[in-house]
Amino acid sequence: MQSERIFYPDFLRVVAIFAVIILHICYANWNFFAADTFAWQVLNFYDGLTRWCVPVFFMLSGMFLLDFRRYGDDVSENFKRICKRNISRVALALVFWSIFYTYESMLLNHDFDPNPLRIFDMFFTCTMYHLWFLYVIIGLYILAPFLQLLVKNLSKKDFELLLIILAIFCCAYDFINVILKYFTAKTLHFRYNLPEFSGYLLYFLAGFYFANFEISQKAKRNLYILFFVGLFVTIVLNSLFALNHEKTKAFFYEYRLINVMFVSFGIFIFCKDFFSKISINTKFRTLINRLTSLSFGIYLLHVGILDILVQFFKSLHPLFMVPLFSVLIFVLSALLAFVISKIPLLNKTIF
Repeated sequence: MQSERIFYPDFLRVVAIFAVIILHICYANWNFFAADTFAWQVLNFYDGLTRWCVPVFFMLSGMFLLDFRRYGDDVSENFKRICKRNISRVALALVFWSIFYTYESMLLNHDFDPNPLRIFDMFFTCTMYHLWFLYVIIGLYILAPFLQLLVKNLSKKDFELLLIILAIFCCAYDFINVILKYFTAKTLHFRYNLPEFSGYLLYFLAGFYFANFEISQKAKRNLYILFFVGLFVTIVLNSLFALNHEKTKAFFYEYRLINVMFVSFGIFIFCKDFFSKISINTKFRTLINRLTSLSFGIYLLHVGILDILVQFFKSLHPLFMVPLFSVLIFVLSALLAFVISKIPLLNKTIF
């Protein structure tokens, strides 16, 4: 008998997709208001509340791609398998949607360029801001077979040490630099020649760790406390810094800051624990599973829909506009992804 599909990763993926839409709507309205207005403070709240979404995507990818029990012992064979099943899928989506957004931007801006070489723009720039994620995830997928060997041979204690080291030299380091730059206009130089510590590898590894190792109740309590501290920094401290700076409004939003890291870890652990203790309604489970299958398509499509609807954003105050348009864009993206999923060949670009 086949074991029941684990629910919490599907739930996290769907909620994270919705959070991404909220974040991008805030981004689209970011420069319309000054930091000392109520409207901007609302955007700051919504934006800060959803910054965990992208790190959680990386964690979910690591949870499954680093699970060596789903693969064989041959690294080369695992690499071929990941190339065939994962990298090729994301690469196809990257090529197709990069070209799509190149021409969509031209049409929306009434600045069409007939030069056929524009289809190669994706090699020199990210043609739409949300597609950056695909470049990064392809890189992590390439490393996955080798990282599988690493996590397979790490004890729980050694794994924790690795995560702590990466957290210090990536997230904590970047956080310190935000503070230093604000107060002294200087940043630390130590990591300048160590870019290996500045990527999203931490979240990729953390996803596997939190999914597969039990955490003590004391550690969970501490992480939940840090979750609220991180949320406070992301929303409240960012607001205070923005109010005292003429131009910059985003200080604590970077995904690789320790405040965002704590919020992301807290969300992941809470969902894992919560859904392990309750019974899931069959209809709700079916709905989430279906939305999960459409989640990649929703991610790829939502910015195109947002760009069309952005002209209507000013008709409502951000307090109401952000949740209403988030639901609308989520539903429209899901419906369009569903339609595309039924079209041969084209469905390969969203699945």
